[in-house]
Amino acid sequence: MEVAGLLQSLRRAFTAAPPQEVTRPRQAESDEEYGWLGEGAEASGVALGEREGAVGEVDDGVHVKPTPITYGQQCTIWYSGLLSRHGADQVYLHYGFGPGVWKDVQDVPMRQVGWIGGTPVWEASLEAKGFGTLEFCFHDSADHWDNNSGHNWVYQIHWGSR
Repeated sequence: MEVAGLLQSLRRAFTAAPPQEVTRPRQAESDEEYGWLGEGAEASGVALGEREGAVGEVDDGVHVKPTPITYGQQCTIWYSGLLSRHGADQVYLHYGFGPGVWKDVQDVPMRQVGWIGGTPVWEASLEAKGFGTLEFCFHDSADHWDNNSGHNWVYQIHWGSR
């Protein structure tokens, strides 16, 4: 997918009206307030620091470390996306290994580890034990889904050392 198409998909996801039964947390006073786990935000006692990325990049609230992902490696996924911004009381990571039909599909409850402005940040860790791709999306306890506008999030898993 070309970059312009991806950015357009992300913009649509952020401008779509939330479901009626979901309440929105307060709006940020400025763009800086939603920086990726800004100053003082911590997860498991370790400050995650500023989000990496290009200036002007659309932040979908999903961050994966480390990248690239190596087979057998433990990786952590942080989420502060649509469900989190719309008041989810619990977020679940729904993942599997592809490409194609997902294998070893699991739902993992995420742990709230901090805040970005008024938005909770959720965290889950997993082992990259599939070859090909790690593919995932998110849902909350009310069965609302964030699947990246139908594209899920997909990360290549490579063989070898980083």
